[in-house]
Amino acid sequence: MQIQVVKFLMLTLTILSISSLRVAEIVVHESALEDQLTTNDLKLIFFGTKTHWQDGQPITLCIDQSGEEAIVFYKKVLNKNIRAYKRYWTKRLFSGNASTIPRYLNTSAKVLEYVSKKEGAICFIARLPEILPEGVKKIKIID
Repeated sequence: MQIQVVKFLMLTLTILSISSLRVAEIVVHESALEDQLTTNDLKLIFFGTKTHWQDGQPITLCIDQSGEEAIVFYKKVLNKNIRAYKRYWTKRLFSGNASTIPRYLNTSAKVLEYVSKKEGAICFIARLPEILPEGVKKIKIID
């Protein structure tokens, strides 16, 4: 009985800690004209429906896989788990509906490095530093 109560409490605390995380922190290369996006815009971009920025520059995707924040991003923004999202992109690639797939990076530092060097890049980032490196800007998410 005590073990079940402890397991229930641990599960509840995990759910509460995940649900209290921010839904999405998004960074882009500084060349992007956009300063804000809606959650729907994020879905269109991260599912490959919207492939170019306002100025016609191609969008490249990356996702920071580090931390519980990634789980929240997949679930709350993309309405998929990690495996289903990767499978979606693999199917798009092999059916000829996509020429590239998102880059999956394992640290926020790698995300910042990638975005700073890659024009058109947009990335979900798990941990946003107080000061962004040159070439990177944060996108405000509105609904």
